[in-house]
Amino acid sequence: PYRPRLRLGGGVRDYLSFSWPLVVANLNRLVVVQAPILVGEWKVGLAAAGAITLAGAVIAFTQKVDAMVTQTIYPAVCAVRDKTELLFETFVKSNRLVLIWGVPFGLSLLLFAPDLVAFVLGEKWEPAVGLLQAYGLISAFSHVGFNWDAFFRARGDTKPIAAVSTFSTIFFLAVAIPLLALDGLSGFALGMAVYGFSAVVGRTYYLVRIFDGFKMARHAARALLPVLPGVAVVLLARLLESGERTSVAALAEFCSFVAVTVLATVLAERDLLREVFGYLRRTPGGSPAPVA
Repeated sequence: PYRPRLRLGGGVRDYLSFSWPLVVANLNRLVVVQAPILVGEWKVGLAAAGAITLAGAVIAFTQKVDAMVTQTIYPAVCAVRDKTELLFETFVKSNRLVLIWGVPFGLSLLLFAPDLVAFVLGEKWEPAVGLLQAYGLISAFSHVGFNWDAFFRARGDTKPIAAVSTFSTIFFLAVAIPLLALDGLSGFALGMAVYGFSAVVGRTYYLVRIFDGFKMARHAARALLPVLPGVAVVLLARLLESGERTSVAALAEFCSFVAVTVLATVLAERDLLREVFGYLRRTPGGSPAPVA
């Protein structure tokens, strides 16, 4: 007497509502990864596809490290998801911690990509130099607010993740891909910079909605300041450099950059580093040190 009908329970509806934006975001990432390789090989040549793959591998490495940090702190984020002040503090400190390595890594790639190709990878990768430098710069500023999506997932609000991903992918398809087809790798580098900037703008829009008073520009400037002395040392060394570029000179500059950046970072972020090491230390009873 009753016609059977499939009816979704509340839990299933909640799961679907939570999951579909993440599926959309992953599909957008797939487009960003695969489209330039296909278009690059078709319009520019196999060497261009190889250069894009190499540069993409560098970005993939940074994303894996970022994902490790995000997965580590995610339980803590979920624990304070209803406490906005603690959530904001967790976001700022976790992002500052990743920016400590992310910004220097990106800027070092910008500075030393020509040396990396000349003395390590080989001349066959010469076409990838400009793209590697561009990806280094993109990687540096893309780390600003990198783990924002974990905080929205913890709050059960995943629609902004799909929105930002779609927003930036539209810029990617409208700017980066046409520039790749028209101007090769140089155009693609510019297009990817536009794509990366659009992603930062999108995440900033949603972050300021849940974190009142959050200033992305100030947050980014704080991450950049400890790296500037190291960059200045390298540029000064190159200004005074004479003769043919050697691997010894490149290595000396790189070591100087690392040393100066580490020192400046320790001085600028000593309170944060002291707090992190305090969390890592165990109390005499074997339990973790209490969180301030």
